[in-house]
This record gives sequence, C-alpha cells and structure tokens, in this order.
Amino acid sequence: MNQNLSKIKRVLSDPLRKPLIQIVFEMSKEALRLKRMPNEYLSRFCYRKGSLPLSNYVSDHFIGLIQTSKVLHSPNSVELLLNKLEFYRFCLEHDIPTAKILAYSNHGNIYSINDEILDLNELSKFIALLSQWIEESPYQSLFIKPNDLKGGVGAFKIDESCLSNLELMKTIWNQCISSKMIIQNTLVQHPVINAINPASINTVRMDTYQPLEGAPRIISACMRFGRQGSVVDNPGTSKGFFVKLNTNTHQLEGLGQQIITFGNQVFTHHPDTHHPLDGVVIPYIDEAIDLVLRATQCVGDRLIGWDVCVTPDGPLLIEGNHNYHIVMLEIANGGYAHRPAYQDVLKEVRLENA
Repeated sequence: MNQNLSKIKRVLSDPLRKPLIQIVFEMSKEALRLKRMPNEYLSRFCYRKGSLPLSNYVSDHFIGLIQTSKVLHSPNSVELLLNKLEFYRFCLEHDIPTAKILAYSNHGNIYSINDEILDLNELSKFIALLSQWIEESPYQSLFIKPNDLKGGVGAFKIDESCLSNLELMKTIWNQCISSKMIIQNTLVQHPVINAINPASINTVRMDTYQPLEGAPRIISACMRFGRQGSVVDNPGTSKGFFVKLNTNTHQLEGLGQQIITFGNQVFTHHPDTHHPLDGVVIPYIDEAIDLVLRATQCVGDRLIGWDVCVTPDGPLLIEGNHNYHIVMLEIANGGYAHRPAYQDVLKEVRLENA
C-alpha cells in the first residue's frame, strides 16, 4: 500500500504527466478493457504526454509467467546463472571473457579459486592478502560481492586506501566469513562510458531468446548508469537510470529514465557529470551482441537478460539473469507486446499456460 501511495505521489508531481482528467479517463478505459485495475498504466509511464498506449506492454502477470516458465528456463540453467562462482567457471570452460575471480567464501572459510582453504582466521591476515591481490591486480583494486548478488546489494569496491579503514575491513571480513562471497579483479570501462559516469561500471543490458529451432536472437538493449556514491549501476540500489541503446546504430537514444518504484525522474544529461546522453555511440556493440549470442547457445537457458561491461579492449560478460527486469527494457524500447523479436516468447508462454 505504501509503495502504491508513493507511485501516486510521483505521478501527481511529475511535470511530464497528462492532465488528471485525461489520466482518470484512460485508466478507466483500460480497466474496462482488461476487467481489472490497470496498474501497468503507471509503471509503464502511460500517464505521460506523448506516451505509447498500454497495449504496447506486456502485463505484470504475464511477465511473472515468463520469468517462471519451465519451457524457457530449466533448473540447471537457472542455477548456473544464479551462482556467480559456477558461472565464472562456466565462462572459463567456454572461453567467454569475464572478470577474474581470485577467491570465494563458503561455510565460514575463504578459498582460492583452486578450492584451497586460505588461512585467514585473523583480520590482519585478511588485510595482508587483500593488499597483495590489489598490488597484483591490473587496476590496483578489487570488487567483492555476494555469490548470489541481487541488485548490487552487499558489494564493495576497494583499493589500497581502503585497507587502513579497519571498520570497513572488519565488515567485509565478517561478511566473507558468514556468507558466500566472491573476490575478483575490478574492471575498467571504455573511456566513452567512463566520461558519462566514472563512479561505477555502467553496463549494457541485452536480452536474448533461443527459439526451439534456429539461431538465438537479440530482443533489445539498454544502457544502465549508476550515480555518484554507488559502485553499482542497478537502478534500484544506486538510484541510477537507463537509456535505450539502439543495437543497429550503437547509439543511446532519448532520455535517461528511472523505474517509477525508485523515482520517476528523466534525464537528458547524467545528473552528476552533466554529460549528454542522447546520440552517444557506445563502442564494441557488435562484439557484445556476438558475445551474448554465443553465451546463450552455451548456457541452455532460452530467455536471458545479460549484463555486459564494455572495456577499452572489448566486451566482457558480467552475468546473465533468467528473471531479468523485462519492464526496464520494455520502457526503454517502447514495449514488447507487439515487438517482432518477442512474439515467439509470448506464444510459447501462452501455450504453456493454456
């Protein structure tokens, strides 16, 4: 209830909204058509001037069916995508470029990537090993995150200057001892992207579909940007935003937007660096497309949202998600209900639930 009230307040204060009488009329019309409350009217920003009609978008109920579909997702592929450590090993096995993992924690112990228990039962030993890894890493920093990272929660980026912060070090050490974490080398993003937001790695989100017959296909893409003070670009955790990425022209198109649950601001420029968004050409997009299509064929899951880091030397795969944020990509790309690349997905799930 509180979340719905927050949404309504954001709608009422949105300078881009239509007149209230028009919003009430359109919502009433959609309620009659759907025979239910059209909650998607607000979450897809159909209340804004110049917006596309609600019929362009897939319903929340149907998205739930897509994310839990047994014909699109198998238990094995879902487990592989959820487990960051196993996914890393999978990438090594299939020669898929990704961030290097140095160690992981499990059942109260910290292990090397070769599964050897490391003697880190004292904070001083933990700090000393982190210092060594930082010195040996390509960019003198490390990224530490939960093995089942969701939304960027619980992630840390550290360099040599952080090691003297004993409170921070104790927090990370305790988290490693008490839960499943991974420690990996940090990545460096392409200068074009770094100029827009240097505070975090800003990733390309692409979703792929593997038909029952034929080659996998790209559905659409967007670019996610974090905000100052956050090491991740997740729109919820970082209060960041997303922008449509045209996979043909490789350009960012239109406004940066936030999911209404996390704030409904729009941006022509990044709010922290004031760098313009529309028209920026993102490098290595053809290579990123080839990378996620190849990974799709290897994983076996048939509908995946991929996160890709574009480095100065090309794309690296961060992770894949079977239950990715379809609404974000829908908003960025004008809805999926009538998108040709998504029609087979919708047909399959309709048949599965007929």
